Amino acid sequence: MIAYWSKLEQDENNLFHFQKIKKSTQEQCQEVTTDIVEDIRKIARDRRENPETGSSTKGKRKCQDNFEREERLSTNSTEAQTPQKKSRIPRPRKSSLSIKQSTIEEPWRSLLEQLRKKIKGGKAECSEEWPTIVTGIRLNLYRFIEAKISSPETMTRIAEKDLLVAMSGIVNARMEKACQVFGSDTIDRIKKMCLRPTMQEPCAVVKEVLAPLAGVYRSGGLEELLDEIDIMLGCEAKARRERTSLNPLRRRVLDAVRHMQPSKDMSEAELVGAWSYVINALAGHSLTFRSGELASKATKWQRRLLQKEMQLDSSSSLYGRKLDLQSRTAGHLEVNNSEFKADSRSYEQVEVQYKKNLRINQAMMLYLREHIGFQLEDLEILALDVHGLTARVFSLRYDNNVFVSDLATTHLLRLPDSAASWKLFLSGETISVILRYVEHLTELIEKIDEQSLLHEEQMRIQARCLPEGETRGLGDFTFFSPSKKQRDDYQVETLLMDSDFEDINEETDHDD
Repeated sequence: MIAYWSKLEQDENNLFHFQKIKKSTQEQCQEVTTDIVEDIRKIARDRRENPETGSSTKGKRKCQDNFEREERLSTNSTEAQTPQKKSRIPRPRKSSLSIKQSTIEEPWRSLLEQLRKKIKGGKAECSEEWPTIVTGIRLNLYRFIEAKISSPETMTRIAEKDLLVAMSGIVNARMEKACQVFGSDTIDRIKKMCLRPTMQEPCAVVKEVLAPLAGVYRSGGLEELLDEIDIMLGCEAKARRERTSLNPLRRRVLDAVRHMQPSKDMSEAELVGAWSYVINALAGHSLTFRSGELASKATKWQRRLLQKEMQLDSSSSLYGRKLDLQSRTAGHLEVNNSEFKADSRSYEQVEVQYKKNLRINQAMMLYLREHIGFQLEDLEILALDVHGLTARVFSLRYDNNVFVSDLATTHLLRLPDSAASWKLFLSGETISVILRYVEHLTELIEKIDEQSLLHEEQMRIQARCLPEGETRGLGDFTFFSPSKKQRDDYQVETLLMDSDFEDINEETDHDD
């Protein structure tokens, strides 16, 4: 017990001494602070009284000594309480755009620099003379781009997408006032080149299958129609087991119609599921589709390429454009992309989507050229632009050193959701167009697979090496619009990168 009380008394003495030391230290700090304040006031008075000579050297030295003393006391008191944090070294960032080091050929390089200024909120200053090295349809593109950049007016979203489409080297025949920009003869030639008159011709097998179904629907409605299709599918299954079925297309058409129960209230994800099932059913479920916020490898490659060409900071993460419905080969090469908007979306949103889709499919074409050696002249991409239960099939191809695009068929695809639309659907035109689209997609995938194998064999024999400083011109890059954050920060990367975009930010990547 005596030892316990002795220990307690010793602890109290230690606590008393600690508090005494603490109080003494606080008094010293207070004295130092008071001295510093007095020194500062003295220096200020000396400067007011004698501004030419200022304060004395002695006063300055004393003030400095007091500051150093206070800093030592403050450091010693805080080091024991809290651990030191590591200083964060800021990462150096490269300049926004080094035009002199860029390998983008003129005059497109200068236009890009002026576009950068416009996006940053500055004034674009384009050349007053047309470049003599640009001729033909490229000169029309140059004039259109320059006029948009030079205009002091704020561009609408649709006008901005038209500008980026043109900067990517794409002549969009569906653009507003396209005839005024490119000339009516040029637009007529592009429309004729892209149009496929045989695409909407009714297929004989489709008419044979749908003709009796149209009669069943007129007499008994949708419920009897589905019952009749189930009976016909059963007969097809029996014939296939007995190996007496001659045309597998009959079962594919029945399968596509049987599972078709669309609605105008469908979300975009539900629309992707409905349209993709019809397409894949007519292909015998042999196509490989990817959907659901999938990022495009081709657009990511384009962003990386632009980043390298423009000497931008390569430490930032790059993201490709997100896609709605992407078709791929067995080797995971991207073939085409279709975009979807719900029926409630506005005309402006649908137009913005279409212009985004053009650039995504162009990026895929450039990717196939770069990575498997596919000639652009041998490529034609057909893709869907879907708005609710209606869709358009458009064509994108390479001609005369530019990309051109227009509708592949004048027929408006429509999935049925009412009595009138079911009667129209069972006439067979929509199914026939989708069937031709599937045939084109299947043939294109076969060509890409063959070229991929051929390119792989060539690479084993001889490594492909691009010459240093290779220049790239109009149509060798795909430009995407900036995200909202990048617009606010006025970064040059707004032309190249999105955390999206895209729209992944402002418009949700689907609206770019």
